[in-house]
Amino acid sequence: MGLFSSIANMGKAVCPYCFNSFKKSEALWRCNSYQCKNTNIEQDEAYTKFYNLPVNQLQPHIIKMPKVKNGFALCDLCGGMTNVKICPHCHSNLPSTDENIIISIVGAPGAGKSYYVGTLLKQVQSKFPTLKCTMRLDGQNRKLYDTKFKNYFESNKILEKTKQTNPGENIISNNMPILCTVTNSKQKARTFTFFDAAGENFDDEAIMRDVAPYIANSSAIILLLDPTDIPMVRNAICDEKGKAAVEENVISYEDLLNNLINVIKLAHASNAQIEIPLAICFSKWDLIENSPSLRPEGSVTLTPSPHFVQGFSESDCENISSDVEGLLNAWDQSNFILQARAAFKTVKFFVCSAIGAEAEMGKVPNIVSKRVEDPFLWLLNKNKLI
Repeated sequence: MGLFSSIANMGKAVCPYCFNSFKKSEALWRCNSYQCKNTNIEQDEAYTKFYNLPVNQLQPHIIKMPKVKNGFALCDLCGGMTNVKICPHCHSNLPSTDENIIISIVGAPGAGKSYYVGTLLKQVQSKFPTLKCTMRLDGQNRKLYDTKFKNYFESNKILEKTKQTNPGENIISNNMPILCTVTNSKQKARTFTFFDAAGENFDDEAIMRDVAPYIANSSAIILLLDPTDIPMVRNAICDEKGKAAVEENVISYEDLLNNLINVIKLAHASNAQIEIPLAICFSKWDLIENSPSLRPEGSVTLTPSPHFVQGFSESDCENISSDVEGLLNAWDQSNFILQARAAFKTVKFFVCSAIGAEAEMGKVPNIVSKRVEDPFLWLLNKNKLI
């Protein structure tokens, strides 16, 4: 068995919107025939409540006592066939593939999570064929990707800040996850859900409890960190730029990781070592590369990612992780490493640069990403998907 959650192997599924788990046999069916979508519409209390919609906004018919055959259900009203399954909890449409793999992108405010997700999807869509895989976004998710990322990238505009959630709010209504279908060389299709939580959510215990079901039901976690939050790094860069180092009010790596650990252990009611694989990735690595005093000469972190050129390289991932650990030790972050390895069964360290340069005058330069795909490809390889 690979690193990802074995929920699918137990006949269970996780909704990519409300993140509740349920037996696959408990999924409901919504008719998508022309007649039902335009005539047989009805109130759907669960759907309108979850998405905070007006109660008079009607939805297509949910089939009663569906007769299912070969992945289709017979509608009890119009007699048509449908392949639309919906979550029994929030009534959102479920992925059409058998396996839904949820990847949570977490980190402190300003770590660049949105830029990471946007550039990761951009890289993977364009370069996946070199690994004999394809990534596809359907209509709704394509539109969401264009609205959140593509339109901003093409016009060199700064992305909108991820909306922070207030205690008790539905965090999905503020920040919809993006779903994509990945098909490998054996034509096995899987759905990947990328969920990006606002960084402020991990610095507030009340909001943290609202985030818990989402993070705890993830198949993998990418923890994105800004290296300039390390005092030694921030001071060195400020010195080189002739600026006075300002003690910023940021959550420390150890506090952020501790909050993440508490979220998962509270949700699972367990103090055991966490099974969810954790990829710790340091963003904005171009700042380290361009720093005369911090640039780690000879380090593999300075080289381009080989995975889309030579095929996935496990040795490259091992070398990157080892080099990053060495740098963290030199930057007085050894306790953070020990904390991560003690809490999580599988941990790997990465570096990336989502944009490739700093934004200037409110403009984002042309995207020249570096190594944003590495954590995702490592997770796929460990599960024999590439």
